[in-house]
Amino acid sequence: MNENRDLTTAGHRMVQHFQGFAEDMTPFVASVRQLVTVPLTSYQFDALVSFRHSVGEDNFARSTLLRKVNEGDFGGVLEEFWKWARSGGKVHRGLARRRVIEELLFEGHPDRNYSALREPKPPKFPMPHEVDMPLEEVNK
Repeated sequence: MNENRDLTTAGHRMVQHFQGFAEDMTPFVASVRQLVTVPLTSYQFDALVSFRHSVGEDNFARSTLLRKVNEGDFGGVLEEFWKWARSGGKVHRGLARRRVIEELLFEGHPDRNYSALREPKPPKFPMPHEVDMPLEEVNK
């Protein structure tokens, strides 16, 4: 009986946590929605919200990164993330890692482990188990 109450309490705390997180992100989400003038994928939007959270509204609003987003120059956007990895004139390890994660996310590669490592891309040619071919054809 106590076990169920503990699970209910833990679940309730988790819901409260996510509600608090959503409320905390509201100004950053609103800022990106206001300043971005082109359609984005959900991954691109999420990457920009993270970036906006990190650099601040004024810096985001004046950034070349935002200008390139609004011009539709998404390749140029990827180059811009790296310009924001410095603190005190030096590359900051934590900022560099965050920029890699944002860049990957902007490209459509969610970093599920926050490892800042690119997940392997699928091959450009079909794998043998993906080819629609009758078995007789394969065994020839």
